[in-house]
Amino acid sequence: MKTRFLVLLISILLLSAAAVNAQAVKPLKQLFLMADDDEGTFLGSFENEYASKSIFNKFGNYGSQFSSTSIFNQFSQYGSEFSKYSAFNKLATNPPIIVDDEGNIYGVLSINSRAKGVTDDSYQLAKRLKIRWNALNK
Repeated sequence: MKTRFLVLLISILLLSAAAVNAQAVKPLKQLFLMADDDEGTFLGSFENEYASKSIFNKFGNYGSQFSSTSIFNQFSQYGSEFSKYSAFNKLATNPPIIVDDEGNIYGVLSINSRAKGVTDDSYQLAKRLKIRWNALNK
């Protein structure tokens, strides 16, 4: 009797844990970078370096240091240290916004930790991307 009770109890616990895990696991959302300009200019996606729209694809429109839509182009309005739209301007008033495909906002990408909408995660990400920006724009 005691053994059956233990087997039943363990089975219930395992089923409960499986149900909790099934409910807790949600697919990751694809994140994008959008300019906080009048057009809401698309500035790329957070994907691997081979994806055509990735900010990490150094040959693509959104990761190249030469593209006007790249945050890594020091001469573009989205990558300049002096532009109000740049993540890398410490005084930017309209840095890029991190969103998903449903328009949910995850934070503002800026090296200014006090900028409106900046989260600790988005600030840390901006600081890491600034290291890449520095390497590309020596």
